[in-house]
Order: sequence, then structure tokens, then C-alpha cells
Amino acid sequence: AFAINAVNVLILIIVKNADGQIRTVEDMSKIDKGDIKMIMVNKASDSKQFEKYGDISNGVVIIEVR
Repeated sequence: AFAINAVNVLILIIVKNADGQIRTVEDMSKIDKGDIKMIMVNKASDSKQFEKYGDISNGVVIIEVR
């Protein structure tokens, strides 16, 4: 979740590793910055394939790591 103007907004955060495994995380600060290969932000309407991982109504942050 992110705090925007003191309001918590739940955003699904997905981490995809080099071998294609996907996991969700609660806190992006737990990801080693040196491991990040790419970060992509999708609107909810573009994130249907990630519904099985959680609520996509506020969008999805996809982080690809090495």
C-alpha cells in the first residue's frame, strides 16, 4: 500500500524473477534495488492477467528482478 495525501491506497505489487516465477510483496522497500531490472505500472484495465494474485482495482506495479 502507498500513502497518498495521508490516505492508504492498496496497489498490487508483483515481483517476477529471472526464471519467470511470480510473487506478490507488501512492501517494495524489501526488494534489493540492485536486483531490479525493470519496473512497470499498469492501470487496472490493463492488468486482468494479474487478478489471480490480488485486487487490481487500483492498478498493478510489476517489478522484474535479475
